[in-house]
Amino acid sequence: MYKIGVISDSHRKLQRSIVAIDLLISKNIDCFIHAGDIVDIGVIEYINSKKIPCISVFGNNDYDLLEYEDIYNIQKEPYRFILADKTFKLMHKPHYLTTDVDIIIFGHTHTFYADCTDNTILLNPGELCARDKNFSECALLKIKKDNTYDINHYQRETGTKIWNKTKYTFNID
Repeated sequence: MYKIGVISDSHRKLQRSIVAIDLLISKNIDCFIHAGDIVDIGVIEYINSKKIPCISVFGNNDYDLLEYEDIYNIQKEPYRFILADKTFKLMHKPHYLTTDVDIIIFGHTHTFYADCTDNTILLNPGELCARDKNFSECALLKIKKDNTYDINHYQRETGTKIWNKTKYTFNID
């Protein structure tokens, strides 16, 4: 099994990001994916300080981070890559949702989304920053060898320490 911590839309909320990153690290993840609108480079620096690989893309609010592109390997969207023998397409804005890969991860809408269409997993972890809602969100994507995908969606009300979890499972034949 391969575990990926998925976050997006952290914006300027470094402390909320750290809390979510620590939650995902506690799940023994293999890597992080950030689907853009990082805004505060401290989010990526914190992940790197934990020695966990991070794949990220620029969001529409990340213009001030262009100088960090090579330092932290922040990609332009859509970014295609292979991880755990699966093909991925990572973007911030959901403009490239064609089902031509195994997994599509996106952000921008600030709304959690998990589905399977044409044997492609589509995942938006929701907003980490709690800008549009009174809770932070993140996700844990588990890729199993039998083509089963578990997605744990985590929500934490601002000002609390308790994360609520909803689990989604998709089986691809």
